[in-house]
Amino acid sequence: MNLKAVALMGPTLLLAGCGVADLPAAPPVPRPTAQARCGAALAEFRPSDHAQLVAVFESTALEIAAWQESGLIPGGGRAGAGMSPLRSHPPGESIASCYFDGTITVSWPLPEGARPPVLERMLLILGSSGGFLQELGWPKTFPLVRPAA
Repeated sequence: MNLKAVALMGPTLLLAGCGVADLPAAPPVPRPTAQARCGAALAEFRPSDHAQLVAVFESTALEIAAWQESGLIPGGGRAGAGMSPLRSHPPGESIASCYFDGTITVSWPLPEGARPPVLERMLLILGSSGGFLQELGWPKTFPLVRPAA
C-alpha cells in the first residue's frame, strides 16, 4: 500500500468511528395542551357557525377507556369490558375532551332518506397530537363531565 492511500484513508476511518453520539440531543417538542387541541379542533371541524367551546378536560387514555366501559356515561351507553377503542392507545396518553355547544348538524354518513339529527352539545375526544378519536352528541341537557370512571 502506498503512503498516499494511507494518508487519504486515515481521516475517513477516524470520522467513521466518531458517529453522532457527541452531538447534544434536541429538546423534546412539547405536546399541545388540551385547550390548544380543542381550539384547533373547533377551527378544523367547524361543527356549526355558532359552536362555542364550553369545557375542556384532560384525561389519560386509560381513564377514558374505563369511563366508556363503566356505564357511568350520563344518559347510558357502555363499551363493555375491554372494548373501548381507547384501549389501543398507550394508557398514559394525554386525551383532550372538548365540549361544544351550539346548533350542530351531524355530518357523518346516514342511511338513504334519513334527515341528519341536530344536536346541541358535542363531545370531541382528541389524541395527544390533536387527531380526532371520537365524536359524540346529545341535547344540551347532557352534563359537562370529565370523562373518567
